[in-house]
Formats: sequence, structure tokens, C-alpha cells
Amino acid sequence: MKKFVSILAAGALLATLLAGCGSNSGSSSAATGSSAPESAPASEPASEPSSESTEGTGLKFGLGLVTSLSGSDATADKDGSAEADVTAASVLVDGENKVVSCYIDVMQVAMPFTAAGAMNIADDAVFNSKQVLGTAYGMKDISPIGKEWDEQAAAFCAWAVGKTADEIAAGMGEDGKSSDADLSAGCTIIISAFVEAMDKAMANATACDAAATDTVQMAMVTNTGSSKDATADKDGTAQADVTVSAVTLNAEGVVTASALDVVQAKISFSAAGAVTADLATAPSTKQELGNDYNMKGASPIGKEWYEQADAFTAWTIGKTADQIAAGVGEDGKASDADLAAGCTITVSDLITAASTAATVG
Repeated sequence: MKKFVSILAAGALLATLLAGCGSNSGSSSAATGSSAPESAPASEPASEPSSESTEGTGLKFGLGLVTSLSGSDATADKDGSAEADVTAASVLVDGENKVVSCYIDVMQVAMPFTAAGAMNIADDAVFNSKQVLGTAYGMKDISPIGKEWDEQAAAFCAWAVGKTADEIAAGMGEDGKSSDADLSAGCTIIISAFVEAMDKAMANATACDAAATDTVQMAMVTNTGSSKDATADKDGTAQADVTVSAVTLNAEGVVTASALDVVQAKISFSAAGAVTADLATAPSTKQELGNDYNMKGASPIGKEWYEQADAFTAWTIGKTADQIAAGVGEDGKASDADLAAGCTITVSDLITAASTAATVG
């Protein structure tokens, strides 16, 4: 099968120091932004060890993914469509589980197939996230507040700063839109997936060495190379493998915290071009599957996928984008001995996502 990859990097966050998120590959792009209010102090070395200094900076970093599936049957006049929408939130939280900084992006992967059950993705297909699309997404002209999608996502993250997961959830009405006046002033789009992804990210957050002044950035890589045409005996599969890397960067562009996950979104269809998948059942990510991903038995180092992914993120900490990019060989596997010791899976998409997320500028 053909392999199509789109690199999605974070675009610039709000210039305001309270802004928690901003923009995230045409081919590729990078984004930076302030991750904390001006009053939030950067961590400083203490004259004597303290309980906080032995546990990092007292902050936690997490990533959460929410995936929804949709599709339509093919006809003689029109291709069918299999679409996976992946909403990703990365968040830095303090000791009271309140948001210090966050970043949100959405990847929409539309995978057409014919009435004869054949995948019909163009050779030059590129999948860009909404943050990367920016003004090209085309929401501004139909927005009641005249704001593009990326601007509204940034407004959501700025509003989320200082709030807990429960307080964020309380800002959403039954219609999935903002019920908070301050949030509604800058964000009128449906935020239900934002809220769910933020909740997951905050629940997944673990202790890190990031400072409150570090920048939260994120990148997504989409690969549809595992998609398969239908045959008379077997349904076809439109498959989007979306790799998401989230990092925090210090002023020198060095990674101080890192998180990684992958979702494999699969939508089956028949040789007659009819969707056969259960679109109401969202796929779990590889991190969520844990041991159920069932890689350990086939691993030469006896490690499950999430264990190897965690080894990968640990390896990225303390590195710049260029140093991360140098860690992969021509075979797509780790070329760095330290990385290879804990991660023997193909890392090409992981490296692309992480190095893009860590790119400054």
C-alpha cells in the first residue's frame, strides 16, 4: 500500500502570557508559545533539597486523545468516505491539578474509497491539522464572532488556565458549546471533544521537570499506508495511524517533558463500497490498550508498546529537535544506542512527530 504522512506541528500560541495553547504539518511547521501566566514563577534551584525539588518542579504533564469515526457509502457517482477525527490535548498542570498551560489540535483524516471497494487516496495526499491549516480552514467567514478555528482553540486554552478538569467541564452546556460567558466571547464552536481530551490529558499527567514558563508544543503525524482494498472475500479497511507527540520546551529549545500516543483508526467497507464498520465505537489508543496491544511476546526485548513508547519519551528529554531527529536510521529503527536499548519498534513516525513538536520558531 501507499504510505502517506502528514506532519503536524504546533503553530504560535497566544501572545498573551495567560494563553495556554496556540497553533500545531503542511509539510511541517512548528509553534511556540507561553505556557504560563506572568505571575507563575520559573523553578529555581533551592539552597537546600526540598520535597518539591526531589519530585521535579511540582508540575505534571499529560496527553489525551479522543477519536470519532464517520463514513458514507460509495455510489456510482461519488466515492464513499471513511473519516477519523482525532482531537489531541496536551496539558501542564500544577500541584492542585489546575491548568498552567495547554495545547489543542484536531486531525481530520478523510479516506475515500470507490463503489468497487478500492481505496482512492491520491499519491500526493497530505493531511493537515486544523492548527496547521490556520486561515485555510475557512471558518472565520461563517463564525458568529469572526474567529478562525485556531483562534477559538487558543481562546479555549487561555480560558482553561487556572482551572481544574471539573471547572473546565462546567463551562460546557448540554449542546456541547460553551455555557461560560468569558469562554463564549472567544470560542463559539463545539467544545465537547476539547473537554474530553483535556480531562484525559489531566488524568494522564505525570510528574515532570518542566517549569511553569516552559512552552507546550505538539505535533501529529498521519499515515494511511496500512489501508487495504476490499475483495470478494474480505472487507477493505481505511486505516489512519495518527501519532501524537507533545513536549514542553525551555528557553534553549530543550525538551523538559514529553508524552506520546498513537491511535489506529480503522473503518471497514465492502467490495460494493458500503461502510461495514461500527462507527459508534471509538478506537482506544495504544497507551490506553496497554498490555492488550499484545506486542510483548513478539518484542526482541520483551517490552510492550507503551513501555517502548515511554522509553522513547524518556530519551527525548534533555534533547533538542535536531538531536531527536538524528536518532533514527534509514531502516526506520533507532540508530541511537540508548534509545535502541528500550525501544526496538519502528520509530520513524515517532521521531518525526517528536522532532517537529520540539522545533522552535
